[in-house]
Amino acid sequence: MESRTLEELATHFDTKLSGLTTSVELLNAIEDEDCQKYLLAVDSDLIELAAMIALMKNELAKQRENLRTVETLKSVILQLKEDVLYTKNNLPNRLPKVQTQQEQVPAVEQSKPVPVATSQSTNQNAVSSQQTGKGNICKAGTTEPYMPTVEYLTVEEFEAVPKYMRGRIAYNQVNMAADELSKAVRGKYKILSMKRSTLSDAKRRMYERFKMQENKETSGLYFIVEADIKDFSNLKLDGVARSIFTILRHVGRLREIRGGGVTRLVVNEYY
Repeated sequence: MESRTLEELATHFDTKLSGLTTSVELLNAIEDEDCQKYLLAVDSDLIELAAMIALMKNELAKQRENLRTVETLKSVILQLKEDVLYTKNNLPNRLPKVQTQQEQVPAVEQSKPVPVATSQSTNQNAVSSQQTGKGNICKAGTTEPYMPTVEYLTVEEFEAVPKYMRGRIAYNQVNMAADELSKAVRGKYKILSMKRSTLSDAKRRMYERFKMQENKETSGLYFIVEADIKDFSNLKLDGVARSIFTILRHVGRLREIRGGGVTRLVVNEYY
């Protein structure tokens, strides 16, 4: 008890006396029938309230558990959202082409000699198709000559290239160059797939040039030279392009065959 003045002391004792008076009255009221009814009703209400509070505690515990589950799901969804946004913002303009089983047949197997038929007309067709060379090789069920493409690099392949070799070259630049090289391959071998008698003078000179560049090492292979890149693509043959060629050789998309003063870029179909 801490009272600094007489008034505080008097207030304190008044409070104590009031409490004692109320206790005495309640003690005497227990013998009153009406009071007993009220007390029983209050006791019943307290029991009901206790049961309701217990149910509320159980429900609260369930909701807390649900909240923890929701928070876990929220963190997972947020992580997935970040992954999707990262993928969206870093998706390459070009994706590696998935080779079909048909495309994976080696060029040597595809260039098997055409069986000679019994009829004279069939013999003439077979001979003419063999004379045009590998440019006339067609996929099953099509009339288009088979031509390989320079496959795109994956991001993992590009990042595995040594930094001194990549320099400031971007991933998309390499795959754009692969597109242009494939365009040059198509342009060259489209001419080789045609009959010489149907070619214009300019294309006939190209045809003869293509044939002169072939040798024993290029048998069964598809290759282009710088002149083909200039004639059939929009790729500028500068220092960047040559660095990209180095990268494509490093990852196995291209290889070189030199000879006769000509550098041939061979398309590797399997690497």
